[in-house]
Amino acid sequence: MAEKDDVFLAAVTEALAPVLGRLAAHGGGIEVAAADAETGKVSLRFRGACIGCPLASETLNGIVEDILSDVEGIGEVIVVE
Repeated sequence: MAEKDDVFLAAVTEALAPVLGRLAAHGGGIEVAAADAETGKVSLRFRGACIGCPLASETLNGIVEDILSDVEGIGEVIVVE
């Protein structure tokens, strides 16, 4: 099971790579807090300038979720603190 989670986490992390550079350019970032291959649930944590940013939810809904929808097995994407 752990190996499946590791593969899923790697796929999620790889999919997010293009967005990370754009967020870093604005002083922010996103990290994968958890990724459960069995349920498809991905927990993300905003970092830096993204914390409290009024556009963070738009980034999540308009960009991140769209990118992650291409990852096989993705179910729910949530933000944790």
